[in-house]
Amino acid sequence: MNIVITHINPDFDALASAYAAYLLYDCDHIAVCSNIESNIKRFLDDTNFKLPIKQYSDKDIENIQFIDTLIITDCNHKARIGRLSALLDKAKIIKIYDHHSKDTVDIKGDEIIIKSVGSSTTILSLLLEEATYSLTSLEATFLSIALHEDTGSFTFNSTTEEDALALRWLLSQKPDISIINEYIKQELSPLHVMILNELLLNLKTMSMGGVTISYSFAMVDEYVGEAAFIAQKLMSIENLNSLFIMLATDNIIVLVGRSKDERVDILKVISKFNGGGHKSAGSAIIRDMLLGEVIDKFQQVARECINSIKTVKELMTTHVKSANANDSLKEALDMTLKYNLNHMPVMDQGHLVGIISRKDILKGIRHKLEKEPIHTIMQTEFEIVSPDTLFYEAEEIVVYNQQKILPVVNNNKLIGIVTRTDFLRLMRDELLISSQFSNTQRDELGILNSKNIRNILDDILPKHVITLLKDIGKEAEQLDYKAYVVGGFVRDLIMRVHDNFDIDIVIEGDATEFAKIYARKHNAKVFTHDKFKTAVIKMPDGLKIDFATSRIEYYLTPASMPEVEESSIKNDLFRRDFTINAMAIRLDGNLYGYLFDFFRGQKDILDKKIRVLHSLSIIDDPSRAFRAIRFTVRFNFKIGSHTERLIKHAEGLNLYDRVAGHRLFLELKYILCESGYMRALEIINKYNMLRFYYKSLNYDNTLIEKLDRVENLLHWYNIQIGDNIEIWRIRFNVLFSSIKGDEYNKFLNRFELIAKDTMILSQEHKHIEYAISLLKRFKQHKPSFIYKMCSPMSDETLLSLSAILGSGKQDFIKNYLVYYRNIKVDLNGNDIMNMGIEKGPIIKQILNELLKNKIDGVIRNKEEEIKYIREHYGVNIEDY
Repeated sequence: MNIVITHINPDFDALASAYAAYLLYDCDHIAVCSNIESNIKRFLDDTNFKLPIKQYSDKDIENIQFIDTLIITDCNHKARIGRLSALLDKAKIIKIYDHHSKDTVDIKGDEIIIKSVGSSTTILSLLLEEATYSLTSLEATFLSIALHEDTGSFTFNSTTEEDALALRWLLSQKPDISIINEYIKQELSPLHVMILNELLLNLKTMSMGGVTISYSFAMVDEYVGEAAFIAQKLMSIENLNSLFIMLATDNIIVLVGRSKDERVDILKVISKFNGGGHKSAGSAIIRDMLLGEVIDKFQQVARECINSIKTVKELMTTHVKSANANDSLKEALDMTLKYNLNHMPVMDQGHLVGIISRKDILKGIRHKLEKEPIHTIMQTEFEIVSPDTLFYEAEEIVVYNQQKILPVVNNNKLIGIVTRTDFLRLMRDELLISSQFSNTQRDELGILNSKNIRNILDDILPKHVITLLKDIGKEAEQLDYKAYVVGGFVRDLIMRVHDNFDIDIVIEGDATEFAKIYARKHNAKVFTHDKFKTAVIKMPDGLKIDFATSRIEYYLTPASMPEVEESSIKNDLFRRDFTINAMAIRLDGNLYGYLFDFFRGQKDILDKKIRVLHSLSIIDDPSRAFRAIRFTVRFNFKIGSHTERLIKHAEGLNLYDRVAGHRLFLELKYILCESGYMRALEIINKYNMLRFYYKSLNYDNTLIEKLDRVENLLHWYNIQIGDNIEIWRIRFNVLFSSIKGDEYNKFLNRFELIAKDTMILSQEHKHIEYAISLLKRFKQHKPSFIYKMCSPMSDETLLSLSAILGSGKQDFIKNYLVYYRNIKVDLNGNDIMNMGIEKGPIIKQILNELLKNKIDGVIRNKEEEIKYIREHYGVNIEDY
């Protein structure tokens, strides 16, 4: 005896997946123990579809002694199958097919197939397809309706590619589309309208640290099977992101949850009421509780379960810069300018005694009080909070007390601050999440403004990288550190670029100590720089990870080396070059996968703009201008208008002359590695910045034509030869090919390169100049002449030379690369000595003559090589 069962109050997906299992396993019937939704009843009556359902009573269950195979669909939680759970002990084999979370599984099955797809019908439909099963049109119609209903016609977040594949197969079974349309476009009945009106009147919201959920309740005379449909309608009418509704009858309460917000895990809440579902949808049947009790419990559970920033500890800025109470106003002003602060805590012998603002300092200085200590004007009446203070409690202090910074104190020690900007940022995120416009932006960007991008990590990164990041996070949590992956890795993740595995980790704590501990545990090599608190770990598989202590940088003079001090992640990100590179993803604790984007890097990705973080960015480090241009061509972005003005201003001040030579060279090298480097050179030329490499460089049509030829030659080379070469060297050689003789060595010295790099570039330039002079001096360019000229040169040098020579003489170089250099002499030195010629320089001379004549086509094979030696060296070799 084979039986299929599903959850109580089954919907289309429950019964359709059960019917698919019924077909697949040739079951006796589908057992249910409760009513089915009225919409399904209408379908069965209208179509006369014979669904093999059997309504089980307690007596029916008692009479069953043994079940060969019990199949459970659309459910994995014992409480959700009601009294049918008594069948579990009577089954020899139990199989479960479900699309809800694995976290609620409490049934011991012999085969449990749980997949993160839009519906359970998807799983069983694909199994029917695999079994080459043929459905009738009505059967295919029934399964298709279920698939549409549970995926919202493929609009719900839980929809996957497998759902589309299942529908594709169902369509091949010729379902009746008109019937499908009728049932997926369910209309509101008079009862639905009445319930909706009551839900609208009772609609309330809860806000928890930037996360808002809505909930409502209504009294109904009898069980309403379409509670999920009503919840979906209410969300649509009120444009809600997360909603829970409670429909109460005399003896049960139906709780239904739906969410489009990644931070709201419906299943976490529903499971507290013995319900089931998945992250974005779920339901529960609650007995023996009054509606008021359910509402109270729901409010408590929601606060515990919603994935939000709940305490000040998770929001505060650490590594706080503070002033001393006896510092002068002038010293305090210098500190605010140095660290870009508007407000600072004031300390006296390790104790927090006040708060000072830049505005008050400036007023004091205006009154000639610059030498007065700051305790004379600091604010001494202020609120403090502990790290465990709830977010909304801290928010009230900042808003209602008009306090600009909120010190966080633990055991009488200042450990952090919370600013109004922190609260405003979360409020902005909340507004963005609730707006339709931001939903469109999120779709285009492929991210969630809720900031939890764990789903992107899982979708894009290889499993070994995800495991590595989680492992780093766990280690940081054990050490009470905060760990973040930052920079280009995060930028490319947001942009859905899959191949950037340069992992930069920032630790709020001691990064060198962390790296040493982590390396020991993973049998990895570690290299530390204790002065700057940075480290590099090389894992056993060769993967390198950079670790740095979160820090702040400030520049004493333009283009100088920065001074570095330990600081918070926010300050660490603020020191970076562009907004798109100033994002971080938290790795430790409950905030794993949380994106920190203080400077709107996501928006600039959406706008396709390169923007600096502050107005002194280019002055602090002029090399950033070249990086801005590089990212512009790599991502096909534009430089923001303000950033462009800063780049031009730095050029007018000749600040690029102050960039260290090696840094200037590296920026150009990186640009020349980009496929769009010619556009980058055009921009550099437009900003008059090429002169900082070589003042007399003329970026004219002649040079552009040469660079165009480089690209054509590279395309040809990849097809004909395909060896790995350093492309940037070819572009570099051609770009500066107009520099002559010793002037080129002076030009190279500007870059302060290591001896090896200087030698390579200098040698290539000499080879190119010498080859050009040879071609001008000699009119006869036999193949052997070309061979002798080209053989000392690298492929990079030859391609550079070919681009400089132009189309008229490119064939010389191409013939050498493809043909001449591959020609070999058949005879060797031993062969020649065996002919009677004594060992000595003559052997090499003969071999060179043979090769020269073979390249020129005078000699074609071994016999002709032997003949040549006999004729030119009088050797009797008849017997050879």
